[in-house]
Amino acid sequence: MCNKSVNIITIHNEPNYGALLQAYALYHVIETLGYTPRMINLGMQFRKYPYNVPYRMLVAIHNWLKGYNHCYQIAQSFCQRNEPNLLGDFQTAEQLRNYPWDENDIYLVGSDQVWNPFITGNLQPAYTLSFLADKCINRYSYAASLGHIKDEARRAQKLDIQHTLRKFKEITVREQFGVEFLQKNGIPATEVVDPTLLVDSYEHLLPRKKEDIPQILYLALGEDEPMNQFAQDVANKYHLPLRKVYGYLQPSRTINKRFLPVEEWLYQIACSRVIVTNSFHAMVFSVLFGRDFYVYISNPSKVFRIENLLKKLNLHQRIVSNIDQVHPNRHPAYDEITLKLAEYRKSSLNKLNDMLKENL
Repeated sequence: MCNKSVNIITIHNEPNYGALLQAYALYHVIETLGYTPRMINLGMQFRKYPYNVPYRMLVAIHNWLKGYNHCYQIAQSFCQRNEPNLLGDFQTAEQLRNYPWDENDIYLVGSDQVWNPFITGNLQPAYTLSFLADKCINRYSYAASLGHIKDEARRAQKLDIQHTLRKFKEITVREQFGVEFLQKNGIPATEVVDPTLLVDSYEHLLPRKKEDIPQILYLALGEDEPMNQFAQDVANKYHLPLRKVYGYLQPSRTINKRFLPVEEWLYQIACSRVIVTNSFHAMVFSVLFGRDFYVYISNPSKVFRIENLLKKLNLHQRIVSNIDQVHPNRHPAYDEITLKLAEYRKSSLNKLNDMLKENL
């Protein structure tokens, strides 16, 4: 193994199973490429609140009341098992600034919506590596996402991209609209696939041998009555029972206390006959496991990152908004899709490897 350390910062220890798994994938791909990955252990719970004693007490009470503690324990347990090189226990950008970072290391901003300041809030400076001293010059991003860009000027101002991203040696992002946004602001960028797609199989994470589960699996980011009705309509059309599984924090304590382990969440996707979701990563794993799936979009602003990938795979017809678009006898052509996906995986892996090799 190369002695070179790659310090990764991404959204990795949240009870958002897509975020957990994209971080896991990036960590292990970097290890496979021969480097020493280290996950910068930055928590997200104080991205909206000051990190002081009153707010720490309020957040603790809120987490207990909502049943979030159970969800966080699952996330942290997954990280500890699968990302053994966890670096620090940071809660603020200021704590990161006070850490003695090695100028010889590589610093890599990972994927998910790390450059969406409306999600990262107080922690946005961390995800543009603003905590590093100028002598730490080995700065890169892999598949960073800006989320859907509505107000480009405001987004550019909040990211302060002329003073932060210009310090990066190379930038790769997850969506074409991210490339276009950065290029408009004079920042070169390349599109690559989400880290989860760099791994060709997740069979090793499944808790037991796969089986056929005759059910419609409903994976929603949150409760949405039109989507609830749509999922029930799909179940009726397929003549299969409907099962709801959650991998994202919910308003209900009862639901949060029923969260499955990450591996079991994956297993349900791998084995269910049909998946109905509005989640980008649930869609990704439906593709990787070769399942029938439908991405229900009730809000057009949420379609962009999903459509960005599905168009490349000729699967855009799987984005639906009503039951008439559901056809039980039409299955994705996974022989063709697997070949296309292998091409995108190879080019993105090569890009990641080339970036890291610049520092050997």
